[in-house]
Amino acid sequence: MPDTQPIRVASASQRVEAPPRRRPKPADPCAMVIFGAGGDLTKRLVMPALYNLAHTDVLPENFALIGVGHGASTTDKWRDQLYAMLKTFVGNATSEFDVDKIDQAAWARLAERMTYIQGDFSSSTLPSPTASSALSSTSSARRS
Repeated sequence: MPDTQPIRVASASQRVEAPPRRRPKPADPCAMVIFGAGGDLTKRLVMPALYNLAHTDVLPENFALIGVGHGASTTDKWRDQLYAMLKTFVGNATSEFDVDKIDQAAWARLAERMTYIQGDFSSSTLPSPTASSALSSTSSARRS
């Protein structure tokens, strides 16, 4: 036998006031090294997360992103590959990272802090820019 009781619906919605959200302050100056910079995890999860931090102004002013990969590449090619991957997420609600558009200013802030190094992770002779030189190069690029 079907339930014939009427469903009660409130006549007016209640509005609950909430305190304004506090904006998180940017992190302290730092460098992040991604081993496996050309890998799937970097493209699908790490870069979208870093982009979100750049988009919400939570990345520190003095931030360096150093990607280390086996593949022969350059910093510019690495940036282009990651940007192309971000573009595939635009308008794709089924992806891990759903955005309507890419904020070009946020991407530019992140991209200018990126450096790619080709090398073997297991070798102690990995080429260097060190974190301090990467930080100083991103800092000096913004001052000029």
